[in-house]
Amino acid sequence: MATLCIYGKQETGRLEGLDAEFVYYLASGRLEQEQARELNDASRLNATALAIRDDYCSFIFSANGYFKDLGLTYQNRLSLYFLSDLAVKRMEVFETFDAACHITLLKELISENAIDRVLLYGCTSEFVRAFKSGVDIQTSESETVMADSSRFKGIRTQLRFFLAAFIKVLLLKSFNFPAPKKPVKRLFLTRYPRQFGTGSIDIKYGPLKNDSDCHLLSVLTDGLHQKIGILAMFRAMRRLEKLDMSYLVLDRGIGLREVLAGFFWALRLERAKSGLKECDYSFKSLDLGGYMALEIDLSMLRIPRLLMHVDAVREALESHPPAEFVYYLHEFGYGRLFAFVIKEYFPDIRLTGFQHGPSARTRLLYYLAENEPAHDSRDFLNHLPVPDRVLAEDELSMKVYLEAGYRNVEVVEDVYRLSYLKDIKRDNVQPETVLIAFSQHDVDLVVEAMRDEIAANPKKKYLFKFHPKTRPDERQKAMASLGADNAVLAEEDIYRYLAVAGEVVVTYSSVGLEAHVLGIPVRLLAIPNKVSISPLVDIYAD
Repeated sequence: MATLCIYGKQETGRLEGLDAEFVYYLASGRLEQEQARELNDASRLNATALAIRDDYCSFIFSANGYFKDLGLTYQNRLSLYFLSDLAVKRMEVFETFDAACHITLLKELISENAIDRVLLYGCTSEFVRAFKSGVDIQTSESETVMADSSRFKGIRTQLRFFLAAFIKVLLLKSFNFPAPKKPVKRLFLTRYPRQFGTGSIDIKYGPLKNDSDCHLLSVLTDGLHQKIGILAMFRAMRRLEKLDMSYLVLDRGIGLREVLAGFFWALRLERAKSGLKECDYSFKSLDLGGYMALEIDLSMLRIPRLLMHVDAVREALESHPPAEFVYYLHEFGYGRLFAFVIKEYFPDIRLTGFQHGPSARTRLLYYLAENEPAHDSRDFLNHLPVPDRVLAEDELSMKVYLEAGYRNVEVVEDVYRLSYLKDIKRDNVQPETVLIAFSQHDVDLVVEAMRDEIAANPKKKYLFKFHPKTRPDERQKAMASLGADNAVLAEEDIYRYLAVAGEVVVTYSSVGLEAHVLGIPVRLLAIPNKVSISPLVDIYAD
C-alpha cells in the first residue's frame, strides 16, 4: 500500500518528513523530493476530459432549473442562466472542469497503484471539498488555500461600473455621430475601439463588402469584454468622428433609466447569489459547489451590465432594421444577449454567428448540452437562443460546432484576421530562435514548463510574446523570475517573429495554429495539470 501527495501550490517546495511514493500536481509548483514518482499524464487527462465532456455539459445545463426556481428571469422571457459565466463554461478562467477531470483520473490512478492514503498539500478549499466528497480514501490536508472572497467584489464594483457608465453615456450623447446614409442590409456587431486599432477596418470582419453594410459599435460592453476609461473613451470617440465608415453607436441608446435599471438588477442579483450557492452541484459524486460559487460571483457581476443594453439594442434595430445581423462572441453571455433580443423581438432578422477564436473538442465554451439550443423554439426560459447559422474559420472548427450542437455551419472563404500570414516571408529563418506565444491565462504554467530548457540552452534565443491583455506587471514578473539573458521580451508585431522563428511554443494561443499554417514546427506544451484547449490537439490526433 502507498501514499499519494496531491500538490496544489504554484511554488516549488520541499515537505520535511514527507513519506509519499507518488505525487500528483495541480499547478505549476513542484516538490523537490525525488523519491516520489509523478503520476500526472497529460494525454490521459485530455482523454478524461473528452470522456466526461458531454455529461458535464448536461450537469451545468441542469443549473438552469435553480435560476428559474429563484425567479431569475428577464420579464419571464429569458432565463438569466443563459447569460451567466456558469452556463458559458469558461475553462480559461475557472478550474471547475479541470478539477472534475483531475479527480476522475485520480480515482483511476489510486486504484491502479494500490494507494491507500492521500495528502492534500497546498490545494484550494474548492478542490479539497470536491476530492473528499468523491474519493473514499484516508485523506489529510495541509496548508489549504481558502477561496479569495475579494476576487469579485460584488456591489461596490457594480456601483463604480454603473456610475462610470452614466458619465460615459452622457459623454457619448455630446458627440454628433452621422447616421448611415443608406438602408442597412447587414449589421455587424463589434467593439470599438478594441477591434479597430487606429483605422476603420474591424480586425475580425475585415473591410465591409457593400455600401449597405454597417457596423454596430458597442463601447461600454459589460466592462469585461472591453474595459475603457472615461478619458480614453473621449479620445476614441474623437477619432471615430473622423473615420469614413458606416456605423451606429449602440450605447447612445442607453440613458439614465437603463443605467439605474442595470444597477437595480445588480442589487437584486447580489441578494440572489446566496440562494444559488446553496443549491446542490454534485457531478458524478463530486461536490463542485465551492467552484460553482466562484462562477456564480462573476456571473452576477456580468448579467446586470448586459441587461442594461436590451433597450438600446431594440432601438438600434428598430431605427435601422437589417436583413441580417452578424456578430461574434456569440458563445459568450455578451453575444447571447443580442441573440435573445433579435430572436424575441425581431425574428425575421437572419442571425449569423461569427467564430471568435480557436476551437477545440475539449474547449467547453463551444459545447452545448443535448436539447439546450432553441433551434425550433422561442422558449428562452428553457432553451438557449442561438444563431441561425455559424461561420467557422476552418473545417476542424466546423466539425466542432456541429458536434457541439449548432446547425447550418459554414466555412468562411477568407479569414481576415489571418490575412497577414500571406505576406510573411520566411527566407531568413533563425533555427536557434524559439518563439513562445502566451495565452491570456497561462503565463505561470508556461514559464515553469520552459524554465529548465531556457537555462540549459544559453545559445538559443527565446522570444516571449505575451497576450495583449497580459498586464505589464505580470510580464515583468515572468521575465524577472527567469533571470536569463537568452529570454527576450518580444514587443513588436507577431508577424516579425513568425518570419524568423525556428520553432513556436504554445499551450492554446491562436499563434500556434497560425504557425502551423505557415509550416513552422510547433511544440504544443503538454501541461500535465491542465486540460489542453488548443485545436492543435485535434489536428495532431488526426
